[in-house]
Amino acid sequence: MNLAAGVRDISLIELARRNYITALKLNPTNAIYHQRLASIYEKLSNYEEAEKELKKAVMLDPQNVSIHLYLTRYYLSRNRQEEFHRHLARVAELYKLALAGGGSVVHLKSMVENYLKSINKEDLIKH
Repeated sequence: MNLAAGVRDISLIELARRNYITALKLNPTNAIYHQRLASIYEKLSNYEEAEKELKKAVMLDPQNVSIHLYLTRYYLSRNRQEEFHRHLARVAELYKLALAGGGSVVHLKSMVENYLKSINKEDLIKH
């Protein structure tokens, strides 16, 4: 990566950060906005702020499997095994609840199965 591209990328990340902060002022209960802001903080290596936003996201929408999947990836990357396993168990629980409830769970099913396979934990959802 050349220097100009790196500066441009940082500028775009900073612009995205400001936009999500503005969006959250208008809609502070949007869990996905908090998750996306956490992702931006993580890219900026501001892990303290990333974790604050992730905690807000999961508090606002504790049934959202994509937030729990993000948290498992985040905690695994930070080598925080206890939190990783707690959210991984929640992913498996939400997955099984969704399948038991029927309906359209194709996207959820493939998202969870692919992620668990990537970390060699697919046994958590075996029937």
